Amino acid sequence: MVGHSPVTEKWGITLLLLAMCLCAYLFLLPRPGLAHPLGNFTVNRFSLLEIGVSTIDITYILDMAEVPAFQEIRQLDTNRNQVVEPEEERAFATARAGELRENLFLALNGNPARLEVVSTTVTFPPGEGGLATLRLEARYRTSISYEGTHAITVDYRDVNYPERIGWKEVVARPGPGVDFSSSSVPRVGESGGLTAYPTDGIASPPDVTAARVVAFATANGHSAATGIATVAPGPRDIPPRRADPLGALLSREKIGIGVVVLAIVLSAGIGSLHALTPGHGKTIMAAYLVGTRGTPWHAAMLGLTVAVSHTAGVLALGAVTLYASAFVAPEAAYPYLGLGAGALVTGIGASMLYRRLKARRARKEHHQHDHVHDGHAGAPGGGMTWRGMLAIGLADGAVPSASALVVWLAALSLNRVALGLGMVAAFGLGMAATLTVVGIFLLQARNVLGARLADRSGLVRAFLGALPWLAALLVIGAGMLMAVRAALSGGWI
Repeated sequence: MVGHSPVTEKWGITLLLLAMCLCAYLFLLPRPGLAHPLGNFTVNRFSLLEIGVSTIDITYILDMAEVPAFQEIRQLDTNRNQVVEPEEERAFATARAGELRENLFLALNGNPARLEVVSTTVTFPPGEGGLATLRLEARYRTSISYEGTHAITVDYRDVNYPERIGWKEVVARPGPGVDFSSSSVPRVGESGGLTAYPTDGIASPPDVTAARVVAFATANGHSAATGIATVAPGPRDIPPRRADPLGALLSREKIGIGVVVLAIVLSAGIGSLHALTPGHGKTIMAAYLVGTRGTPWHAAMLGLTVAVSHTAGVLALGAVTLYASAFVAPEAAYPYLGLGAGALVTGIGASMLYRRLKARRARKEHHQHDHVHDGHAGAPGGGMTWRGMLAIGLADGAVPSASALVVWLAALSLNRVALGLGMVAAFGLGMAATLTVVGIFLLQARNVLGARLADRSGLVRAFLGALPWLAALLVIGAGMLMAVRAALSGGWI
Protein backbone atom coordinates (compact mmCIF):
# COMPACT_ATOMS: atom_id res chain seq x y z
CA MET A 1 0.00 0.00 0.00
CA VAL A 2 1.38 3.38 -0.92
CA GLY A 3 1.87 5.78 1.99
CA HIS A 4 0.08 9.11 2.02
CA SER A 5 1.05 12.25 3.86
CA PRO A 6 -1.53 14.59 5.40
CA VAL A 7 -0.48 17.26 2.91
CA THR A 8 -1.16 14.96 -0.06
CA GLU A 9 -4.53 13.98 1.31
CA LYS A 10 -5.38 17.63 1.97
CA TRP A 11 -4.54 18.59 -1.62
CA GLY A 12 -6.56 15.68 -2.95
CA ILE A 13 -9.63 16.68 -0.97
CA THR A 14 -9.17 20.30 -2.07
CA LEU A 15 -8.99 19.30 -5.73
CA LEU A 16 -12.08 17.14 -5.33
CA LEU A 17 -14.05 20.02 -3.81
CA LEU A 18 -12.87 22.42 -6.52
CA ALA A 19 -13.80 19.94 -9.24
CA MET A 20 -17.26 19.47 -7.73
CA CYS A 21 -17.78 23.25 -7.51
CA LEU A 22 -16.59 23.70 -11.07
CA CYS A 23 -18.96 21.02 -12.35
CA ALA A 24 -21.82 22.64 -10.48
CA TYR A 25 -20.99 25.99 -12.07
CA LEU A 26 -20.70 24.52 -15.55
CA PHE A 27 -23.77 22.32 -15.44
CA LEU A 28 -26.27 23.70 -12.95
CA LEU A 29 -26.15 27.43 -13.65
CA PRO A 30 -29.14 28.67 -15.68
CA ARG A 31 -28.36 29.47 -19.29
CA PRO A 32 -29.36 32.74 -20.92
CA GLY A 33 -32.38 32.61 -23.22
CA LEU A 34 -31.72 32.12 -26.91
CA ALA A 35 -34.29 34.77 -27.84
CA HIS A 36 -32.38 37.65 -26.19
CA PRO A 37 -34.09 40.85 -27.29
CA LEU A 38 -30.77 42.70 -27.49
CA GLY A 39 -28.91 40.01 -29.40
CA ASN A 40 -26.89 40.72 -32.52
CA PHE A 41 -29.57 39.22 -34.78
CA THR A 42 -32.68 40.88 -33.39
CA VAL A 43 -35.18 43.04 -35.24
CA ASN A 44 -37.06 45.00 -32.58
CA ARG A 45 -40.37 46.81 -33.19
CA PHE A 46 -42.29 49.41 -31.22
CA SER A 47 -45.65 51.00 -32.07
CA LEU A 48 -47.11 54.03 -30.30
CA LEU A 49 -50.78 54.75 -31.05
CA GLU A 50 -51.82 58.28 -30.10
CA ILE A 51 -55.55 58.67 -30.48
CA GLY A 52 -56.76 62.27 -30.64
CA VAL A 53 -60.08 63.99 -31.35
CA SER A 54 -59.49 64.24 -35.11
CA THR A 55 -56.51 62.05 -35.95
CA ILE A 56 -54.72 58.87 -34.95
CA ASP A 57 -50.95 59.12 -35.10
CA ILE A 58 -48.79 55.99 -35.11
CA THR A 59 -45.11 56.28 -34.34
CA TYR A 60 -43.44 53.13 -35.60
CA ILE A 61 -39.87 52.41 -34.48
CA LEU A 62 -37.69 49.73 -36.04
CA ASP A 63 -34.47 48.90 -34.18
CA MET A 64 -32.17 46.49 -36.02
CA ALA A 65 -29.20 44.93 -34.30
CA GLU A 66 -25.79 44.58 -35.93
CA VAL A 67 -26.34 41.63 -38.27
CA PRO A 68 -29.66 42.66 -39.88
CA ALA A 69 -28.45 46.27 -39.94
CA PHE A 70 -25.33 45.13 -41.81
CA GLN A 71 -27.53 43.51 -44.44
CA GLU A 72 -29.75 46.61 -44.78
CA ILE A 73 -26.82 48.99 -45.08
CA ARG A 74 -25.32 46.89 -47.87
CA GLN A 75 -28.59 47.26 -49.79
CA LEU A 76 -29.08 50.98 -49.27
CA ASP A 77 -25.47 51.77 -50.23
CA THR A 78 -26.45 51.84 -53.91
CA ASN A 79 -23.15 53.30 -55.19
CA ARG A 80 -21.13 50.72 -53.17
CA ASN A 81 -18.73 53.28 -51.71
CA GLN A 82 -19.32 51.91 -48.17
CA VAL A 83 -20.65 55.30 -47.05
CA VAL A 84 -24.31 56.03 -46.38
CA GLU A 85 -24.78 59.37 -48.11
CA PRO A 86 -27.69 61.74 -47.32
CA GLU A 87 -29.46 60.95 -50.60
CA GLU A 88 -29.24 57.21 -49.95
CA GLU A 89 -30.41 57.72 -46.39
CA ARG A 90 -33.49 59.71 -47.43
CA ALA A 91 -34.37 57.32 -50.22
CA PHE A 92 -34.07 54.33 -47.90
CA ALA A 93 -36.16 55.92 -45.13
CA THR A 94 -38.94 56.90 -47.54
CA ALA A 95 -39.03 53.55 -49.30
CA ARG A 96 -38.86 51.48 -46.13
CA ALA A 97 -41.56 53.54 -44.39
CA GLY A 98 -43.85 52.77 -47.34
CA GLU A 99 -43.00 49.06 -47.20
CA LEU A 100 -43.62 48.90 -43.46
CA ARG A 101 -46.98 50.63 -43.87
CA GLU A 102 -48.21 47.84 -46.14
CA ASN A 103 -47.96 45.45 -43.19
CA LEU A 104 -49.63 47.74 -40.66
CA PHE A 105 -53.38 47.22 -40.43
CA LEU A 106 -55.65 49.76 -38.77
CA ALA A 107 -59.45 49.49 -38.53
CA LEU A 108 -61.97 51.90 -36.99
CA ASN A 109 -65.16 50.16 -35.90
CA GLY A 110 -64.23 47.33 -38.22
CA ASN A 111 -63.62 49.55 -41.26
CA PRO A 112 -60.07 49.63 -42.68
CA ALA A 113 -58.33 53.00 -42.38
CA ARG A 114 -55.63 54.27 -44.72
CA LEU A 115 -52.40 55.41 -43.11
CA GLU A 116 -50.45 58.30 -44.60
CA VAL A 117 -46.73 58.74 -44.07
CA VAL A 118 -46.11 61.99 -42.18
CA SER A 119 -42.36 61.84 -41.52
CA THR A 120 -39.42 59.42 -41.47
CA THR A 121 -35.96 59.44 -39.94
CA VAL A 122 -33.19 56.86 -39.96
CA THR A 123 -30.04 56.80 -37.88
CA PHE A 124 -27.16 54.35 -37.50
CA PRO A 125 -26.06 54.17 -33.84
CA PRO A 126 -22.72 52.42 -33.30
CA GLY A 127 -22.91 48.77 -32.32
CA GLU A 128 -20.64 45.92 -31.36
CA GLY A 129 -17.43 45.13 -33.22
CA GLY A 130 -17.42 48.40 -35.14
CA LEU A 131 -20.68 47.60 -36.95
CA ALA A 132 -23.57 50.03 -36.99
CA THR A 133 -27.10 49.31 -35.87
CA LEU A 134 -30.13 50.80 -37.61
CA ARG A 135 -32.99 52.77 -36.11
CA LEU A 136 -35.87 53.85 -38.33
CA GLU A 137 -38.73 56.02 -37.07
CA ALA A 138 -41.79 56.49 -39.22
CA ARG A 139 -44.86 58.52 -38.30
CA TYR A 140 -48.21 57.64 -39.85
CA ARG A 141 -51.58 59.39 -39.57
CA THR A 142 -55.25 58.82 -40.34
CA SER A 143 -58.39 60.86 -39.67
CA ILE A 144 -60.97 59.99 -37.02
CA SER A 145 -64.39 61.40 -36.11
CA TYR A 146 -66.57 60.74 -33.07
CA GLU A 147 -69.67 62.41 -34.54
CA GLY A 148 -72.72 60.15 -34.48
CA THR A 149 -71.04 57.51 -32.33
CA HIS A 150 -70.47 57.16 -28.61
CA ALA A 151 -67.10 55.41 -28.94
CA ILE A 152 -64.72 54.12 -31.59
CA THR A 153 -63.07 50.72 -31.50
CA VAL A 154 -59.53 50.94 -32.85
CA ASP A 155 -57.91 47.67 -33.99
CA TYR A 156 -54.22 47.69 -34.87
CA ARG A 157 -51.95 44.90 -36.10
CA ASP A 158 -48.27 44.84 -37.10
CA VAL A 159 -47.15 41.89 -39.24
CA ASN A 160 -43.73 43.15 -40.29
CA TYR A 161 -40.81 40.71 -39.87
CA PRO A 162 -42.97 37.87 -38.53
CA GLU A 163 -40.10 35.37 -38.36
CA ARG A 164 -37.49 37.60 -36.72
CA ILE A 165 -36.83 37.45 -33.00
CA GLY A 166 -36.74 40.65 -31.00
CA TRP A 167 -38.58 42.99 -28.67
CA LYS A 168 -42.13 43.61 -29.94
CA GLU A 169 -44.15 46.21 -28.09
CA VAL A 170 -47.35 48.20 -28.70
CA VAL A 171 -48.42 51.18 -26.58
CA ALA A 172 -51.61 53.30 -26.88
CA ARG A 173 -52.44 56.56 -25.17
CA PRO A 174 -55.16 59.18 -25.54
CA GLY A 175 -54.54 62.68 -26.78
CA PRO A 176 -56.19 65.80 -25.35
CA GLY A 177 -59.99 65.51 -25.28
CA VAL A 178 -59.99 61.71 -25.57
CA ASP A 179 -60.04 58.85 -23.08
CA PHE A 180 -60.18 55.06 -23.25
CA SER A 181 -62.91 52.84 -21.87
CA SER A 182 -60.71 49.79 -22.52
CA SER A 183 -57.32 48.97 -23.99
CA SER A 184 -55.48 45.70 -24.54
CA VAL A 185 -52.09 47.46 -24.31
CA PRO A 186 -50.58 49.82 -21.72
CA ARG A 187 -50.24 53.59 -22.01
CA VAL A 188 -46.55 53.53 -21.07
CA GLY A 189 -43.99 51.20 -22.63
CA GLU A 190 -41.26 49.22 -20.92
CA SER A 191 -38.41 50.05 -23.28
CA GLY A 192 -38.68 53.82 -23.69
CA GLY A 193 -39.31 53.46 -27.40
CA LEU A 194 -36.58 50.80 -27.82
CA THR A 195 -33.97 52.96 -26.14
CA ALA A 196 -33.55 51.18 -22.80
CA TYR A 197 -34.60 47.54 -22.59
CA PRO A 198 -35.37 46.50 -19.00
CA THR A 199 -32.85 43.97 -17.70
CA ASP A 200 -35.50 41.89 -15.97
CA GLY A 201 -37.28 41.26 -19.27
CA ILE A 202 -34.48 40.35 -21.66
CA ALA A 203 -34.77 36.59 -21.13
CA SER A 204 -38.44 36.67 -22.14
CA PRO A 205 -39.09 39.76 -24.27
CA PRO A 206 -42.65 40.89 -25.01
CA ASP A 207 -44.22 39.63 -28.20
CA VAL A 208 -47.06 42.14 -28.60
CA THR A 209 -47.94 43.06 -32.19
CA ALA A 210 -51.63 43.92 -31.94
CA ALA A 211 -53.91 46.18 -29.94
CA ARG A 212 -57.61 46.88 -29.47
CA VAL A 213 -58.63 50.20 -27.92
CA VAL A 214 -62.11 51.62 -27.30
CA ALA A 215 -61.78 55.42 -27.33
CA PHE A 216 -64.33 58.14 -26.70
CA ALA A 217 -64.33 61.94 -26.78
CA THR A 218 -64.55 63.58 -23.38
CA ALA A 219 -67.00 66.36 -22.54
CA ASN A 220 -64.59 69.06 -23.66
CA GLY A 221 -63.20 66.98 -26.50
CA HIS A 222 -64.29 69.27 -29.36
CA SER A 223 -62.95 72.36 -27.67
CA ALA A 224 -59.60 70.83 -26.86
CA ALA A 225 -56.52 71.45 -28.95
CA THR A 226 -55.86 68.81 -31.58
CA GLY A 227 -52.21 68.46 -30.66
CA ILE A 228 -50.85 65.04 -29.88
CA ALA A 229 -48.85 64.13 -26.80
CA THR A 230 -45.09 63.96 -27.04
CA VAL A 231 -43.91 60.87 -28.89
CA ALA A 232 -41.46 58.30 -27.71
CA PRO A 233 -37.82 59.34 -27.34
CA GLY A 234 -36.16 60.04 -30.67
CA PRO A 235 -32.65 59.17 -31.88
CA ARG A 236 -31.00 62.04 -30.04
CA ASP A 237 -32.33 60.63 -26.75
CA ILE A 238 -30.78 57.19 -27.20
CA PRO A 239 -28.26 56.51 -24.42
CA PRO A 240 -24.67 56.37 -25.70
CA ARG A 241 -23.22 52.93 -26.19
CA ARG A 242 -20.01 51.74 -24.59
CA ALA A 243 -16.90 51.99 -26.69
CA ASP A 244 -16.06 48.70 -28.41
CA PRO A 245 -12.29 48.03 -28.32
CA LEU A 246 -12.35 45.55 -31.21
CA GLY A 247 -14.42 47.89 -33.34
CA ALA A 248 -12.08 50.76 -32.56
CA LEU A 249 -9.06 48.73 -33.67
CA LEU A 250 -10.72 47.53 -36.86
CA SER A 251 -11.84 51.00 -37.88
CA ARG A 252 -8.48 52.72 -37.40
CA GLU A 253 -7.37 54.52 -40.51
CA LYS A 254 -3.83 53.16 -40.28
CA ILE A 255 -3.06 49.72 -38.89
CA GLY A 256 0.51 48.82 -38.04
CA ILE A 257 2.01 45.64 -36.64
CA GLY A 258 1.37 46.83 -33.09
CA VAL A 259 -2.35 47.28 -33.74
CA VAL A 260 -2.54 43.86 -35.40
CA VAL A 261 -0.88 42.18 -32.42
CA LEU A 262 -3.12 44.04 -30.00
CA ALA A 263 -6.23 43.08 -31.97
CA ILE A 264 -5.21 39.41 -32.04
CA VAL A 265 -4.40 39.32 -28.32
CA LEU A 266 -7.58 41.16 -27.42
CA SER A 267 -9.67 38.81 -29.56
CA ALA A 268 -8.10 35.79 -27.89
CA GLY A 269 -8.77 37.28 -24.47
CA ILE A 270 -12.40 38.01 -25.28
CA GLY A 271 -12.83 34.49 -26.67
CA SER A 272 -11.31 33.05 -23.51
CA LEU A 273 -13.63 35.05 -21.27
CA HIS A 274 -16.56 34.18 -23.54
CA ALA A 275 -15.89 30.48 -22.96
CA LEU A 276 -16.18 31.03 -19.20
CA THR A 277 -19.84 32.00 -19.51
CA PRO A 278 -22.40 29.23 -18.98
CA GLY A 279 -22.64 26.80 -21.87
CA HIS A 280 -20.05 26.52 -24.67
CA GLY A 281 -19.58 22.77 -24.20
CA LYS A 282 -17.37 22.85 -21.11
CA THR A 283 -19.50 20.26 -19.33
CA ILE A 284 -19.60 17.96 -22.37
CA MET A 285 -15.90 18.24 -23.06
CA ALA A 286 -14.95 17.68 -19.42
CA ALA A 287 -17.28 14.71 -19.05
CA TYR A 288 -15.94 13.13 -22.24
CA LEU A 289 -12.31 13.53 -21.17
CA VAL A 290 -12.92 12.11 -17.69
CA GLY A 291 -15.21 9.34 -18.88
CA THR A 292 -12.82 8.12 -21.58
CA ARG A 293 -9.68 8.41 -19.42
CA GLY A 294 -8.27 11.20 -21.54
CA THR A 295 -4.90 12.87 -21.05
CA PRO A 296 -3.78 16.53 -21.13
CA TRP A 297 -2.73 15.89 -24.73
CA HIS A 298 -6.26 14.82 -25.57
CA ALA A 299 -7.61 17.94 -23.85
CA ALA A 300 -5.33 20.13 -25.98
CA MET A 301 -6.36 18.37 -29.19
CA LEU A 302 -10.03 18.71 -28.27
CA GLY A 303 -9.54 22.43 -27.67
CA LEU A 304 -7.82 22.82 -31.04
CA THR A 305 -10.69 21.00 -32.77
CA VAL A 306 -13.16 23.36 -31.10
CA ALA A 307 -11.17 26.37 -32.35
CA VAL A 308 -11.09 25.10 -35.95
CA SER A 309 -14.78 24.16 -35.88
CA HIS A 310 -15.80 27.50 -34.40
CA THR A 311 -13.79 29.50 -36.94
CA ALA A 312 -15.27 27.50 -39.83
CA GLY A 313 -18.76 28.06 -38.41
CA VAL A 314 -18.25 31.82 -38.21
CA LEU A 315 -17.02 31.97 -41.80
CA ALA A 316 -19.91 29.83 -43.04
CA LEU A 317 -22.51 31.91 -41.22
CA GLY A 318 -20.86 35.05 -42.55
CA ALA A 319 -21.29 33.70 -46.07
CA VAL A 320 -24.98 33.08 -45.36
CA THR A 321 -25.32 36.64 -44.10
CA LEU A 322 -23.66 38.06 -47.20
CA TYR A 323 -25.07 35.92 -49.97
CA ALA A 324 -28.11 33.97 -48.78
CA SER A 325 -29.95 36.41 -46.53
CA ALA A 326 -32.69 36.83 -49.15
CA PHE A 327 -33.58 33.16 -48.69
CA VAL A 328 -32.87 32.52 -45.01
CA ALA A 329 -32.23 34.73 -41.99
CA PRO A 330 -28.75 34.03 -40.52
CA GLU A 331 -30.13 33.39 -37.04
CA ALA A 332 -32.41 30.71 -38.52
CA ALA A 333 -29.30 28.52 -38.89
CA TYR A 334 -28.68 28.41 -35.13
CA PRO A 335 -31.53 26.01 -34.24
CA TYR A 336 -30.43 23.58 -36.97
CA LEU A 337 -26.79 23.79 -35.85
CA GLY A 338 -27.81 23.28 -32.23
CA LEU A 339 -30.04 20.34 -33.12
CA GLY A 340 -27.28 18.69 -35.14
CA ALA A 341 -24.71 19.27 -32.39
CA GLY A 342 -27.10 17.91 -29.78
CA ALA A 343 -27.78 14.79 -31.81
CA LEU A 344 -24.04 14.26 -32.34
CA VAL A 345 -23.25 14.66 -28.64
CA THR A 346 -26.09 12.33 -27.66
CA GLY A 347 -24.75 9.72 -30.07
CA ILE A 348 -21.24 10.03 -28.61
CA GLY A 349 -22.59 9.60 -25.10
CA ALA A 350 -24.55 6.55 -26.19
CA SER A 351 -21.39 5.13 -27.77
CA MET A 352 -19.48 5.69 -24.52
CA LEU A 353 -22.21 3.87 -22.59
CA TYR A 354 -22.33 1.04 -25.11
CA ARG A 355 -18.56 0.48 -24.90
CA ARG A 356 -18.77 0.37 -21.11
CA LEU A 357 -21.56 -2.21 -21.23
CA LYS A 358 -19.72 -4.27 -23.85
CA ALA A 359 -16.52 -4.26 -21.78
CA ARG A 360 -18.45 -5.27 -18.68
CA ARG A 361 -20.01 -8.23 -20.48
CA ALA A 362 -16.59 -9.27 -21.80
CA ARG A 363 -15.11 -9.22 -18.31
CA LYS A 364 -17.94 -11.32 -16.95
CA GLU A 365 -17.47 -13.90 -19.72
CA HIS A 366 -13.78 -14.22 -18.82
CA HIS A 367 -14.53 -14.26 -15.08
CA GLN A 368 -12.72 -10.98 -14.59
CA HIS A 369 -13.86 -8.70 -11.85
CA ASP A 370 -14.25 -4.95 -11.98
CA HIS A 371 -14.21 -3.82 -8.35
CA VAL A 372 -11.74 -1.11 -7.53
CA HIS A 373 -9.88 -0.08 -10.63
CA ASP A 374 -12.70 0.23 -13.17
CA GLY A 375 -12.00 3.90 -13.68
CA HIS A 376 -8.21 3.63 -13.90
CA ALA A 377 -6.28 4.22 -17.11
CA GLY A 378 -5.61 1.06 -19.05
CA ALA A 379 -8.92 -0.67 -18.30
CA PRO A 380 -10.60 -1.96 -21.45
CA GLY A 381 -13.74 -0.53 -22.97
CA GLY A 382 -14.62 3.16 -23.20
CA GLY A 383 -11.23 4.68 -23.98
CA MET A 384 -10.57 7.79 -26.03
CA THR A 385 -10.99 7.44 -29.79
CA TRP A 386 -9.96 9.92 -32.47
CA ARG A 387 -13.39 9.71 -34.07
CA GLY A 388 -15.15 10.53 -30.81
CA MET A 389 -12.69 13.29 -29.97
CA LEU A 390 -13.16 14.96 -33.35
CA ALA A 391 -16.91 14.63 -33.07
CA ILE A 392 -16.99 16.25 -29.61
CA GLY A 393 -14.76 19.08 -30.83
CA LEU A 394 -16.93 19.67 -33.88
CA ALA A 395 -20.09 19.64 -31.78
CA ASP A 396 -18.67 22.10 -29.24
CA GLY A 397 -17.65 24.57 -31.94
CA ALA A 398 -20.53 23.97 -34.34
CA VAL A 399 -22.64 26.87 -33.04
CA PRO A 400 -20.54 29.99 -33.70
CA SER A 401 -20.48 32.95 -31.34
CA ALA A 402 -22.53 35.91 -32.51
CA SER A 403 -19.80 38.24 -31.22
CA ALA A 404 -17.20 36.59 -33.44
CA LEU A 405 -19.57 36.80 -36.40
CA VAL A 406 -20.02 40.53 -35.82
CA VAL A 407 -16.25 41.02 -35.81
CA TRP A 408 -15.97 39.10 -39.09
CA LEU A 409 -18.71 41.13 -40.76
CA ALA A 410 -17.15 44.37 -39.55
CA ALA A 411 -13.81 43.34 -41.05
CA LEU A 412 -15.48 42.51 -44.35
CA SER A 413 -17.28 45.85 -44.42
CA LEU A 414 -13.94 47.62 -43.94
CA ASN A 415 -12.08 45.46 -46.50
CA ARG A 416 -9.78 44.13 -43.78
CA VAL A 417 -10.32 40.47 -44.47
CA ALA A 418 -6.92 39.19 -43.29
CA LEU A 419 -7.12 41.02 -39.97
CA GLY A 420 -10.72 39.91 -39.46
CA LEU A 421 -9.82 36.29 -40.17
CA GLY A 422 -6.95 36.49 -37.70
CA MET A 423 -9.22 37.99 -35.04
CA VAL A 424 -11.89 35.32 -35.54
CA ALA A 425 -9.27 32.56 -35.37
CA ALA A 426 -7.80 34.14 -32.22
CA PHE A 427 -11.28 34.30 -30.70
CA GLY A 428 -11.68 30.55 -31.29
CA LEU A 429 -8.20 29.81 -29.92
CA GLY A 430 -9.03 31.80 -26.79
CA MET A 431 -12.15 29.70 -26.31
CA ALA A 432 -10.12 26.55 -26.91
CA ALA A 433 -7.50 27.57 -24.36
CA THR A 434 -10.14 27.99 -21.66
CA LEU A 435 -11.77 24.67 -22.51
CA THR A 436 -8.38 22.96 -22.47
CA VAL A 437 -7.49 24.37 -19.05
CA VAL A 438 -10.85 23.26 -17.65
CA GLY A 439 -10.35 19.77 -19.07
CA ILE A 440 -6.78 19.43 -17.74
CA PHE A 441 -7.86 20.63 -14.31
CA LEU A 442 -10.56 17.99 -14.05
CA LEU A 443 -8.22 15.28 -15.37
CA GLN A 444 -5.63 16.18 -12.75
CA ALA A 445 -8.27 16.13 -10.05
CA ARG A 446 -9.32 12.66 -11.18
CA ASN A 447 -5.71 11.44 -11.22
CA VAL A 448 -5.03 12.75 -7.73
CA LEU A 449 -8.10 11.00 -6.41
CA GLY A 450 -7.15 7.73 -8.10
CA ALA A 451 -3.47 7.76 -7.15
CA ARG A 452 -3.66 9.20 -3.65
CA LEU A 453 -7.01 8.55 -2.09
CA ALA A 454 -8.58 5.50 -3.77
CA ASP A 455 -6.82 2.99 -1.48
CA ARG A 456 -7.87 4.87 1.67
CA SER A 457 -11.46 5.78 0.99
CA GLY A 458 -14.24 3.43 -0.05
CA LEU A 459 -16.32 6.42 -1.10
CA VAL A 460 -13.57 7.60 -3.47
CA ARG A 461 -13.20 4.09 -4.89
CA ALA A 462 -16.92 3.87 -5.52
CA PHE A 463 -16.91 7.33 -7.11
CA LEU A 464 -14.02 6.46 -9.43
CA GLY A 465 -15.70 3.20 -10.38
CA ALA A 466 -18.92 4.97 -11.26
CA LEU A 467 -17.24 7.95 -12.94
CA PRO A 468 -17.09 6.56 -16.52
CA TRP A 469 -20.74 5.56 -16.31
CA LEU A 470 -21.77 8.93 -14.89
CA ALA A 471 -19.75 10.71 -17.58
CA ALA A 472 -21.48 8.77 -20.34
CA LEU A 473 -24.91 9.58 -18.88
CA LEU A 474 -23.91 13.23 -18.47
CA VAL A 475 -22.85 13.46 -22.13
CA ILE A 476 -26.13 11.87 -23.22
CA GLY A 477 -28.15 14.24 -21.04
CA ALA A 478 -26.23 17.30 -22.20
CA GLY A 479 -26.69 16.33 -25.85
CA MET A 480 -30.42 15.81 -25.40
CA LEU A 481 -30.67 19.16 -23.62
CA MET A 482 -28.88 20.87 -26.52
CA ALA A 483 -31.29 19.30 -28.99
CA VAL A 484 -34.37 20.27 -26.95
CA ARG A 485 -33.19 23.86 -26.58
CA ALA A 486 -32.53 24.06 -30.31
CA ALA A 487 -35.99 22.70 -31.04
CA LEU A 488 -37.54 25.22 -28.67
CA SER A 489 -35.66 28.14 -30.21
CA GLY A 490 -36.67 26.96 -33.67
CA GLY A 491 -40.31 26.79 -32.64
CA TRP A 492 -40.57 23.07 -33.46
CA ILE A 493 -41.84 22.12 -30.01
